Amino acid sequence: IYPPLMIMGRVGRVGKVILLTFLIAIIAIAIHSWLLYKSYIFDQESIAALARKAITTANSEGNSSHDRIFELVANELSAIYSGHILPPEKREWVFINSGGWMGAFYILHASLTEYVLFFGTAIHTLGNSGMYKYHCML
Repeated sequence: IYPPLMIMGRVGRVGKVILLTFLIAIIAIAIHSWLLYKSYIFDQESIAALARKAITTANSEGNSSHDRIFELVANELSAIYSGHILPPEKREWVFINSGGWMGAFYILHASLTEYVLFFGTAIHTLGNSGMYKYHCML
């Protein structure tokens, strides 16, 4: 009986390529299965309703500035999804200059499968945020 490394030494180049391809396929199938049955934390309808509520509240207060609306949304998200939203002391605006445009984003939550952030630019920007197999709400 040979140890695993000795067996690998006896396998030719084609065998190693087949083994590597098999391992990559297994990993891809496992990730795909995980994504199919993963339960997500956030849902589109509740975040949209929360944003509409924040806009209405800010307008009724007479302070409909972006900062006030962002604050209302972030506080409400923190209350509803405690433990999943970054605490205020860890949040900051991140500036990005890419592809001829400049923008900024403020991350509230980021994971392998979801993110919640505020995004803005000073000028009109066109484009997409990438290719997604699953639903992506911007």
